[in-house]
This record gives sequence, structure tokens and C-alpha cells, in this order.
Amino acid sequence: MSGSKQWALEKLEQANAIFEPGEKSWRAQLLDLVIWSLELAAAWWLASRLWP
Repeated sequence: MSGSKQWALEKLEQANAIFEPGEKSWRAQLLDLVIWSLELAAAWWLASRLWP
């Protein structure tokens, strides 16, 4: 197997990894939740401005 194919397969496996709750600290999970909430609020605000 060529080096680039092996590299691509490793990156694909890494991208498909699903985090279990125990793998991230509660602070990191809370930060992710806060960021997700801000993104949701920004999308809602933008949509309400574009389609009154």
C-alpha cells in the first residue's frame, strides 16, 4: 500500500472517531455546548433578519 493511501486511511479513521462522554472532560463538553448554543443563536438571529 502506498504511503499516501495509508495516510488517507489513517486520517479517515481519525475523522470517523466518535467521542464518548468519558473521553472528554466535563469542562471541554461544557465549552462545546456553549459554542454550539452560540452558533445556534447566531443562525436563528441571521435567519430572522433575512426572512422577516
